[in-house]
Parts: sequence; structure tokens; C-alpha cells
Amino acid sequence: MEKKTINGHRFHEKLEDKNIQNGIIVSLVGACTIITVYFHIFLNISTVFTHFYYVPIIISALWWKRRGLLVTAFLSVVLIITRLNTGLSFFGIEDDLFRIMILFFVSIVAIILAESISSSQESLKSSEEKFREVFNKVNDIMTLIEINENGRAGNYIEVNDVAVSKLGYSKEEFAKMTPRDIGTSKKGVDNQIKELLSLGYSTFERTYYSKDGLEIPVEINSHIFMLKGKKIALSVARDVTERKKAENALRDSEERYRFISENTADVIWLLDIESQKFDYVSPSVFYLRGYTAEEVISQSMVEVMTPESYQIIMKDLPIKLEAFIAGEDLSRISSYKVDQIHKDGSIIPTEVVTTLLTDSEGKPEKFLGVSRDISERMEKERQLKESEEKYRTLFQMSPDYIALIDLDGKIIEFNDAAGNLIEVGRDEAIGKSFFELGMIIPENIPFYQQKMALLNDSKDVKPYETVLLDKNGHERWVELFNTPLKKYDESYAILIIANDITERKLAEDQLKESLSEKEMLLKEIHHRVKNNLMIISSLLSIQSRFIKDKEALGIFKESQNRAKSMALIHERLYRSTDLKRIDMGDYIRTLSNDLFYAYVTNDQKIQIKLDVEDIMVDINTSIPLGLIINEIITNALKHAFPNEMPGSILISFHRAADKLKLEVADDGIGFPKDLDYKNTSSMGLQLVNSLSNQIDAELTVVMEKGTSFQITFPEKTF
Repeated sequence: MEKKTINGHRFHEKLEDKNIQNGIIVSLVGACTIITVYFHIFLNISTVFTHFYYVPIIISALWWKRRGLLVTAFLSVVLIITRLNTGLSFFGIEDDLFRIMILFFVSIVAIILAESISSSQESLKSSEEKFREVFNKVNDIMTLIEINENGRAGNYIEVNDVAVSKLGYSKEEFAKMTPRDIGTSKKGVDNQIKELLSLGYSTFERTYYSKDGLEIPVEINSHIFMLKGKKIALSVARDVTERKKAENALRDSEERYRFISENTADVIWLLDIESQKFDYVSPSVFYLRGYTAEEVISQSMVEVMTPESYQIIMKDLPIKLEAFIAGEDLSRISSYKVDQIHKDGSIIPTEVVTTLLTDSEGKPEKFLGVSRDISERMEKERQLKESEEKYRTLFQMSPDYIALIDLDGKIIEFNDAAGNLIEVGRDEAIGKSFFELGMIIPENIPFYQQKMALLNDSKDVKPYETVLLDKNGHERWVELFNTPLKKYDESYAILIIANDITERKLAEDQLKESLSEKEMLLKEIHHRVKNNLMIISSLLSIQSRFIKDKEALGIFKESQNRAKSMALIHERLYRSTDLKRIDMGDYIRTLSNDLFYAYVTNDQKIQIKLDVEDIMVDINTSIPLGLIINEIITNALKHAFPNEMPGSILISFHRAADKLKLEVADDGIGFPKDLDYKNTSSMGLQLVNSLSNQIDAELTVVMEKGTSFQITFPEKTF
């Protein structure tokens, strides 16, 4: 069927060709001429059957319109000429003339009908072209759908170019599809067709699905009409994607606004200017005033606020309105402090910000307002004011010199105590630097500038002592504290607090002088004690020259060494800057060296090894400890290596945790196995035990491979 239709279209297109039309007419006229000549001349028949003339006459009238009369005229001439050329009589010619008249009549009628048909066709063609132009050029999707006899939507008869472009299907594909194939809607296709058949039109929303799966929301307007006895639905589908986005955005915006207005702590309201009644109040008003939004909407302005606040608002309102009408756009927004009345009768201070809204003509119509409870803020402001007053009182009453300067060193503020140093008055001093007021000794200016540079770089400046000049030119010693003041992590000023320490400095100078005198006295005492001990040692040495008994001579020598060990300590104290402690490491080195050369005759046989740490020990510990070291080393040098036996003595002195540990060990013959070093008649060991107890030391003697004295005692601090 489709193939026949296509062939018919092709045949129709060929007939539209002028050359083919002319060829057909000429052929038909030629055929009529031949037939006429044949009847008149060859058959010598006077009467020719002219009905076949109607074919070229009517066809020429249809195709050539008025020029078709030429065909009629030509055939009439052929008819008369061929009759006359045959020698036929004029009898019966009136029949041919009548036939010619009929031919012209038929030709004229055919021409009139052809022109009428042509005019109708041109009008129809123009109408179709206009429809086709509108159909294809309109921005909306347009479709023609056949409605089946059962009231269901059939296939698409026609779709416009927009439908092909937006949905991606070709017109051939559309011809095989129904509305169910490309979209869905809430009503469904069948219900929409029923509504269309019932009303003749239908408007609904639908979602189209393009060939590549894209969703396109559309709004469809459909109308039904009859075409060739069939019900046809013309649908215009407008893409409402952007409108849907706008609607969704508006809906989201409204939801956000409603969420904000219903959940914010601030009260949002809309007030009609003329009636002074609320059009809208957010639910948060309940937390502000104790009334529900519905209750507040029924209230007027005078019921909402105190009379004082109402008078202020009503006095300012006309001024604002006049200013706005006069073109002052800044008057559109206003801010007030309004005392509102709570349901329980209490007064709630609020901050109210209003925005003037206008009608379509630009005239003031409503106020959009936001009310915020500022009770807490006012309480904090009150507390801040009290705090400022308190600190200002402390600032002014403080005996310290307090000043506030900017980062350029200019004075911003200072207290009364600082004012006593400044020669000029407060008004004159503000804005100047201390360098300009003559308070700084000129040679100290670079020092202060260096401190200011550190403060400007947000670096810490430790308190320091310096000298300032008062208004009388007298020097005042002060201890300066500099503190940068910051806002948003940026320094904007420096607070200076100067504690006057002039009297303290005088007292310190006197104390230092007195202390220096006492130190000199102590040094002199140590020097004299050392000299006295050396005199005792010398006397013992002189006296020992007259002693013949070796045992007695040894006792004198040991006593002489004990005196020397104590004298050595006092000598160290005399030479030291610390009169309470001595360097025990240095002392052990000197003492052991002196004892070695006092007792050892062959320094190739015996060695003293030192492993000592330089540790400061107080005098109360160092004297007993020195005697202990003297006794142990002396004992080792005298008895550990008999008969020039070779060996070594190790002296170790270190910190051990929070204690000090002294060890004197030798690799000599050692003590007898049955010797009880804690209970012995030896004066040296008795002295070691006694002195160990005196310094709270723990004494341990290890008698393996020689003898090791280990003394551990607490380190005293002062």
C-alpha cells in the first residue's frame, strides 16, 4: 500500500512537469487532426464524430487555462478546412458550426472550472505552506495523532521539526510510535484521550523521554478536529524544564525562608502601615513575648510595646516616610531599640530593624521587621561598663606609672601616677612620645627604640630596669613591663607599666655594699684559718724533728697532713667567689697529689688514677669529706703496698641519682680478713667512720683484690 502511494506521488509529480503537459496536449491535438483528416479527406464523410475533441480541449483548459482556447480554435479550423478541402457541399456545415460552438462552450466552462480549481488549490497550497511553516518553525513540539474508533491514541500522523530535534526520533520512527512510547503523565494517555473527546480540548503536564533517555517535562495543549472523516488530535507540547527549575528553586527558597522564619530565634514580622496590624509573625515570637503568632496577629502596635517606645516609633515614622517619598533611599531601613511587653507583664528590651516595602505603584505599604532580644547583650554591656569603671579606677589609683601608647610611640592615655612624672598637662601630653617630653635620658633613646621595634614585630620583651627623669629632672629607677594589646591577632597599642624601684635600688646598693664588706671579712677569716692551720702544720713538722720514735713520728706526720687538708679547703674558699662551696673535683686532685709526693718515694711503683667530676660541695660537707679522703689515701699509701710492691690507687667522685658517691680503691694487700672496720682501734678508721656519720654518709668497705672504700652521701643544696 505504501509502495502504491509512493508511485502515485511520483506520477503526480511527473504530470506537474510543463514539458510533459505540453507534449500530451500536442499529441492529443495531433491525434484529433489526423482523425478529422482521415474522415473528411480519405473517407469523404461529411459528419465527423467530434466528441473525442473534448479530451484535448478539457485537458488544455485544465493545464493551460485560457490558453486552452487556442486548442479549441485550432481544432475548429481543422474541422472547417478539411470539410471544405474535400469538396463537400455546404449542406450540413451548420452542424459543424454548432459543434464548434459547443466545443468553445465546453472549453470556456472547463477554463472557468480549471481557474476556479487552480485558485482553490493555490489557496489550499498557500494555507498548507503556512500551516507547514508554523508547524515546523514554532518552538514547541507539535504532533498530529489519529484517534482510533475505540477511543485510544493511534500512531503519530505528523510531527514538526522541533519534535525531531528535541526527542531525537526521525519522522519515520514517529510514524511507527504512539504517545505511550515517548512519555508518561499522572493522568495516563487513556484518561487524557477521554477528556479530549469529552471537551474537545485538554491541557495537562507530561514527561517526554528522548531517544537518548533525557527527561523533558512539557505542558501539552490538545485539540480534536475531523480530517477526512477521522478524529485527529493536534497537540502542542511546550518544554517547561526552565519553568520547573524556577518553580523548584522558588519552592526551595520558600521552604528555606519558612524554615529560617520558623526556627530562628529572631522574630520576623510583616506590618501593614495603614492599619498598624500584623500580616505575618514568625512562631519564635512565643519565646520572646510569651504569645503565639496567632495571638500577636490580632494585636496592634500599641499592645506590643511600652508607651514610651510607641511614642518614639510614632514620632519617627512620619519622618521616615516623608524622607523615603522625597527620594532618600537610605530611609528605607531603620533600626530602633524597642521595649516590648511580655505576656507575664515583664519588659523585654529588643533591637528592631525594619525595611520599608512598597506597592506596585512605589508607595509605602508595609514594614518587614526583625526583632531580637537584647536582654543578655544589655546585661553584658552593663557588666562591661562596670568592669571598665572598675579598671579605670584601678588604672588611675595604681601607684605604678601606667601609660598606653600606639605603635608609633605616641601617648594615648596615662594614669595620675604617670602624670606626676610629666612636666606638661594631660591635654598637651596626649599624642606626643616620651622622647618629646624629656623623660628619657638621651643616650638611652636607641635602647628604647630597639624595644619598640621588637614590640611592633609582636616579639616578647622581658621586663627590664631603666632610669626615667621626672618633671624635676631627678632620676627614678623603674622596672618596665611592656604588653602588646591585640585585636584580631594584630597589635594596635602597647601597655606600659613602670614600677618605681628607686628606693629598692638604693636599698640594694646598700645591701650589696654591706654584703661586699661581709664577703671581704669572710675571705679574711678563711685566710687566717688557713694560715693558722698551716702554722699548726709547720709547728708539728718542727716538733717532729725531735721525735725519735717512728710510731710517734708517724702520728705527728698524719696530724700535719690533716691540718694541711683542712687548710687547703679554707684556701680554696678564700680564692673562690663562692664563700659557701668549693669545687670538690679540683680539691681531690690537689690533695691526692700532695699526699702522693709526701709518702711515695718511688713514683714508678705506685700510681694514682683520678676519675673525678667537678662538683660544688658546701663547706659543712667538704671539710669532713676532705679529712675522710686524706685518711683513706694516707692509709693506702702507707700500708697497701709493702716492700715496694707496685700498684695503683683509683679515686672516683661522681653524682649518683640525687646523691654524691666517693670511692677510693687500691689493688694492694688489703685488710686482714678478720678486721672489723667499724670497730677498730685504728684512729684513721675511727675518724673515717665518725666523719661519715657526720655528713650522713653510707660507708661500705669491699675487701676483694685490695680494698675499696665507697662513701655515698646526700647532696645538700642552699
